[in-house]
Amino acid sequence: MILPPLIKTVLIIEDDLVLAELFDEILNTSFCVKTTHNISDAITCMQNTHIDAVITDYHLGVQNADALIDWILQKRPELAAGTILMTGESGTITRHRHNIAAVLFKPVDFNTLELTVHGLFE
Repeated sequence: MILPPLIKTVLIIEDDLVLAELFDEILNTSFCVKTTHNISDAITCMQNTHIDAVITDYHLGVQNADALIDWILQKRPELAAGTILMTGESGTITRHRHNIAAVLFKPVDFNTLELTVHGLFE
């Protein structure tokens, strides 16, 4: 039996490379952070790596996170409770509609992001 690592692994899916790097820097003091920039790479990562939480931007180039969240709900439903969606579209996206842990609205306050991720594991 393979046990999950003691340090939680957080997958960040963000197509803005600067934001992805900032989020990584903020979270890597407490978590093992993996970063991808599109849905295809994120799914591959989730298939091949133990992931405890997912932080995804809603708009990922020509795609949006709906397809990613659908994949999580179908293939890795235990991750839904550990999924945080980030968006600049206030009011149109809810965590209940997407069956996920939280929605953070951009611009994301870095302290709020860190507290929200820590809250997933309390």
